[in-house]
Amino acid sequence: MRPIAYFLGLMLILGCSKDTIFSLGEIDLKVKDPVEFDSGLNLEITKVDDSRCAVGVVCVWEGEALVTFDINYKGQSETIQLSKCNGETPRCKDSVVEKLNHRFRVIDVTPYPNIDVEVKEGDIVVRMNIEKL
Repeated sequence: MRPIAYFLGLMLILGCSKDTIFSLGEIDLKVKDPVEFDSGLNLEITKVDDSRCAVGVVCVWEGEALVTFDINYKGQSETIQLSKCNGETPRCKDSVVEKLNHRFRVIDVTPYPNIDVEVKEGDIVVRMNIEKL
């Protein structure tokens, strides 16, 4: 019984190390709709430039969605840009950024561009994964 107690104690100590990552999870965000997390992180998407190849179009490049957002954490502010590509290619890779003790990654940007549909800024939804480092 003692080895189990030692093992559990060791796991507890190691599990609380400085490198522990706490996931704030996946969240759907809209442009210019600020969000505040319990951790004290504030985030607002300020712009989405979507050059992904639209449905109904033949493209020579797959394009990317470039998401610009402002973050504020414990009095520090940063502006960050993340890209979301249509698959990983040498020309385009999804980006992951670590700033202000958090890791940010765009999972998806919807709706996907379509030549026959005009997308308004307020209709764009960015699904992100955010982790506190």
